[in-house]
Amino acid sequence: MDIASSKPVRGDQLITTDGSLWETADVIDTVGTADDVGVHDPFVGILVASIALCVLVILMLVITCCWQLGKHCSQRGESMPLGQAKLKRESTFISHEDHACGEFSISPKVFWEELKLDELALDDDEMKDKIREILIPRNKLSIHKLIGEGQYAQVHFGTMVSPSFSCEQKVAVKIMKEHWTDQARNLIEEGLLTLGLNHPNILAIIGISLEYTHTKQIRPLVVMPFLENRDLNSFLKNVRLAQNQELSLSWRVDMMIQIATGMEYIANNGIIHRDLATRNCMLDDNYVVKVADFGLARRIFDNECYKMRIRQSISCCLPVKWVAIEGLNDSIFTSRSDVWSFGVTMWEIATHAKIPYPGLENFKVLEYLEQGRRLRQPDGCPKTLYGLMYTCWHRDPIMRPSFGYVKEQLEALKETVSAADNSGSATMARQQHEAAIQQKNPLYHNAWV
Repeated sequence: MDIASSKPVRGDQLITTDGSLWETADVIDTVGTADDVGVHDPFVGILVASIALCVLVILMLVITCCWQLGKHCSQRGESMPLGQAKLKRESTFISHEDHACGEFSISPKVFWEELKLDELALDDDEMKDKIREILIPRNKLSIHKLIGEGQYAQVHFGTMVSPSFSCEQKVAVKIMKEHWTDQARNLIEEGLLTLGLNHPNILAIIGISLEYTHTKQIRPLVVMPFLENRDLNSFLKNVRLAQNQELSLSWRVDMMIQIATGMEYIANNGIIHRDLATRNCMLDDNYVVKVADFGLARRIFDNECYKMRIRQSISCCLPVKWVAIEGLNDSIFTSRSDVWSFGVTMWEIATHAKIPYPGLENFKVLEYLEQGRRLRQPDGCPKTLYGLMYTCWHRDPIMRPSFGYVKEQLEALKETVSAADNSGSATMARQQHEAAIQQKNPLYHNAWV
């Protein structure tokens, strides 16, 4: 049969080689070629369309959940006053992103921090809650060189990444030595004691972190601001020995005023320090003095007195040359005991950080004081200033002045000194500028621990 002369066929008919017609469900045009004919599986198209639809639905669900999550968290932030919400965002180191919004779900980061907190075996739920508020995840903290060491702890320079800073923040990290891990609670209490304290002359902690030791024990790390000028004792000693200079009396009296102001604040907040000394006062970049190291500090209430137990006296090394006579005799401490220590601290500042009771061993200090003897008047120290120191060393704590009174007397003395000098403020500013240059590489340094 000649295909070219054949009749047109319907689209549903097929002409075979012998000229017969076959009915077919496939539609083939007579003008088409063999290349146009392909085999198609109808299920492939259905499968592709189904997958695309599922992906679209999942994507819409994810977007909806994210939107609801953001709305829920923002409502939580807006439910509190603006200032409080800002404080919470800045002070919470385990951020909202680390928590799931579900009531019973928790992220791995938070889980491990909670696990370490539980392994501390603290029986005080209130203390746990306070730690949780300022808990810094260990992975946000980097610990570098050692800058100080004491009997129980070491202080390291470190850096911390926090939500409040776009870059790393310099910090000082106080770490309990491994063989003193039984003192972990004391270190935590030291850190928590400064919570709520807000004063320019008090150095409060930033937060607490927890880590495992190589013996799989949990130890706390107390994180504090790192101050470039470090401790007051090292600063004064460096001026006297390395630079062979003497700070103006106006500046030294100003340092005393700042310490008295900070001590008055903590006394009004029911805290006794028990370890006030120049080594435990820090200097910031602007030479503002900040009372630090609350390792021996205790909170007192109505009785205004703290009595150290015998066991504590044995395990705790008291700074004998700074401790009030009633503390050495009976292990009794009050805010007036801190006044005694402040008198010794004033003596240190006046002498550019010389050692109190030079040549006298610690075990002989109590006998020396019982004889009615006290620290001698430093060279170049005005009688009015030494007289104020002496009142701080009265045997009867009640007869000692308050920090408020001492501060007023020091302020009056500073005015007198500045008026006599006619350039007290200018001299102080000049010496601060010179000190900023000299302190880049101090010869003497005792980091507090």
